[in-house]
Amino acid sequence: MSASLIFQAVAKLRANAVPGDNLNAVIHPQVAFDLKSGLTNTFANPNPGVGNEILRSSIVGQIAGVNIFETSNMTDSSSNDPGTTGDYKGAVFHPDALGLAMMQDLKIETQRDASLRADEIVATAVYGVAELNDTNGCEVEADSSIQ
Repeated sequence: MSASLIFQAVAKLRANAVPGDNLNAVIHPQVAFDLKSGLTNTFANPNPGVGNEILRSSIVGQIAGVNIFETSNMTDSSSNDPGTTGDYKGAVFHPDALGLAMMQDLKIETQRDASLRADEIVATAVYGVAELNDTNGCEVEADSSIQ
């Protein structure tokens, strides 16, 4: 993955009149590795500000005004979990693209299990998620160099 995929997604969103503020991207850590390594190197760095920040903090931060988040909470493009192909789908989207409805607050209970010599913590939630506006998001698929 390169930063150009993020730029392409932003261009598609802006062509659909999606507000340019508060855009977010979610990508797999193996794809994030390729993005980070493309912005940093040990030779002449074409992106010294961004690259140096990545080397210092290991956080991608923002590219083209897009907040970059990485999570392993996704399967690869062939729906393998854990991924084995190295191809991962991510997304660049405006918050208006997605919706979350909470029917009740998160309930947390503890239960003592003497045989384990431990306390179990149980959390329950009743919620629903949905895509609200298809034009406010853009799929990004990238092949990771890590297999």
